[in-house]
Amino acid sequence: TSEMVNMVADVTGIRFPHVLQKYVEFYILTVLHPAYYAVHESTTKRLCIEINGCPFKEKGMMFDAYECKEICATVFKYIALMKQIDISFELEYSTLCKIVFAV
Repeated sequence: TSEMVNMVADVTGIRFPHVLQKYVEFYILTVLHPAYYAVHESTTKRLCIEINGCPFKEKGMMFDAYECKEICATVFKYIALMKQIDISFELEYSTLCKIVFAV
């Protein structure tokens, strides 16, 4: 549960990737059905998530790939800032959106 993720992070001092992943997945789930994304790597050094397609385009919102990436980038930066997790990340988009976070 969410409380357990926070408790383990507080006890161990390890906030990446678990705390960040929890909030990133909350964000993805508010936009996509869970079948449309996969976590390919989740270690204390890297978190890699792939989303099939652009949820904003699929829902009929008119954004180009750059604007879609900016929306997600803004959300991820905000999550990291609010949870005090120092990360870098890359977003790649074609028909598959690949997000790689690293510490």
